[in-house]
Order: sequence, then C-alpha cells, then structure tokens
Amino acid sequence: MGIGFDKRLELLYGILYCVNKDMNNTLHPGLFIEEMPTYCNEFYKLYKNGITDEFIELIKNKVINNTWATPAIIALSLDENYNIIENECLLEKVKNSNPYYDKEKIERCLKEFVEKSNYEEFYNDHKQFYNNIIDSYRESMFNILDKGIIEEFYGYKIGKMRINLYNFTTGSSGAFINNIQYYNQRVDNMNDDENNFKFKCKINNIFHEFSHPYIAPLVKKYCSNIYLDNLFEEAKANGLKTDVYQTMKSNTIWDEYIVRSIALHLEKKYNSKENIEKRIEIEKNNGFIHVEEISKLFDNKDNYNSFEEFFINELVPFIIELNKK
Repeated sequence: MGIGFDKRLELLYGILYCVNKDMNNTLHPGLFIEEMPTYCNEFYKLYKNGITDEFIELIKNKVINNTWATPAIIALSLDENYNIIENECLLEKVKNSNPYYDKEKIERCLKEFVEKSNYEEFYNDHKQFYNNIIDSYRESMFNILDKGIIEEFYGYKIGKMRINLYNFTTGSSGAFINNIQYYNQRVDNMNDDENNFKFKCKINNIFHEFSHPYIAPLVKKYCSNIYLDNLFEEAKANGLKTDVYQTMKSNTIWDEYIVRSIALHLEKKYNSKENIEKRIEIEKNNGFIHVEEISKLFDNKDNYNSFEEFFINELVPFIIELNKK
C-alpha cells in the first residue's frame, strides 16, 4: 500500500487554507487548521506571491470547494501540468453536482499560481519534512497497512490502494479515481514540536475510507430506491453534521452506516476495548447510533459464498427492519 504526500493535494488545500485565513475563518469555519505553524506560514508567504483576485473569487463562489470531497477529487484529477483529466468520479461528484464548476478557469488559475509562486520548488524543498511525517505515520499503524485486510474481508480487490497525507485541513476523505483507491488523511500532530510527529490511531479511518468503493456500487445496485427516512431523521437529531454531508439524502445514508459498521468490526481486531468504546461513542455522537449492532452482523459474513450474497440476504433486510423500528 503506497503512503505519501501528493503535491496536488498539498497545493489545493494550502490555497484554501490561506483564503480562509484571510477571511478570518469565515469561508469554511473550523475546517482549516494550523497544526504545523512554521510550515503553514511558509506556504502563506508563497500564497501571497501567487494568488490572483480571480482565483479568490472562484473559491469564494465555491467553484472548487462546494462539498467536503470536491477539492480532493479535483486535485487527484490533475495531471503533471495541472490540467484536469475528467474521470467517472470527477463527473459524478463534481461536474454533475456543482453548477458553478468551471474546468477552464480552475486550470488557468492553478497554472498561474504554480508559476508565480514557484510552488514546485517549495514542494521539493520540503521533501524531508514530508518523509519524516510518513515514517511516523507508518509506525503508528500497528504494521497493518500491507497485510491485505481490506481485500481479504471483501473477498476481492478493487484497484490499487494509496494513502495520501496532507496538511492544512481537518478530516479525511476517500476517492476512487482511475482504478486507484485513495484514502486522504490529514496530518494529525499531537505535540508542540513540529518535528516530532505522533499520530492518533487512524486505523478506523483507513477501514472506513477504503470500504466506500466496495459498498457504494452495492448500495446503488440494491438500495437506491429504498429510503431510510426514520434512520436519516434519527441521525440528524443525534448529531449528523449536515454541513459536511451536504448531498446526503435518506437513501444515501446506507453508505455511511454500512462503512462505519464495517470499520468498527475490523478495528476490534487491532485496538483496545477502551478505544473501541470511544469509537462507538464517537459514532453515536455523529448520529450513527446503531453501528454497534450492525457491526455484529459481519460475524456471519463467512456463512455466505460472497460478500454480495451476505449484503443482499442479511445486511439489507436487517437495516430495512431497523428503519421500521
């Protein structure tokens, strides 16, 4: 499993961080962070040399940041010359869902910024900084990253897997682009020392994001016309962040409920009972209050010939019944 930084993600998130900073954290309140102040300040100086009014207006108008996942999908769709190469994920998640999307303007602004700011030089000059973070990340993951756990659980493999680390923003996201599964994970520093990186355990996040490409097609195939109105309203009443899940509807909450339950099931093999209890509490506070009981279903998975058979015959009926209750 590849692990590293991606200059495209670091570029786009860095620019968004700086615009948000100039707007006194009003662009996306609480979304952008400064856990590496020295590094962030160095990027901010670069940003001032390269940003244009046109690019700032694109960002203010949500052309490249209308949803949580949009910046990452656009970044990972760029080629080496910062041209957007359209793909299925980009078309579905960005182009077809954002009326403000403008491919030509985004490309022009990015290329102009890269040239005026000398971004390529900045990125290359920080390679050792990135490598130190990568080494710390590997050490914190219980050496599970290359064990094929995801493929073994589902019984088949979808594309290559890559973990991208990035600075500047909170949270994590997944994307499936050009037969590569990306798990994009923020740098999570727990120390005041910017050269001593200690990560919180992100095993659950890894299982979560790498499960989306497996679960989404099954949900689309078997559940697209099944609305979980009661579970959806219950989640919203119990902490579901509708500002993050902006496009979620009562028939798309399937995906989140299932991947969170799978991640909990897999994490139990590697984390302490105390950490598992904390995870369950986190999920409940996010509105997904039934992940624990759903996760127990996966103990029966091996009784079926395939994961899809298990999904159809056990998982879907259980959640439908849960929604009725």
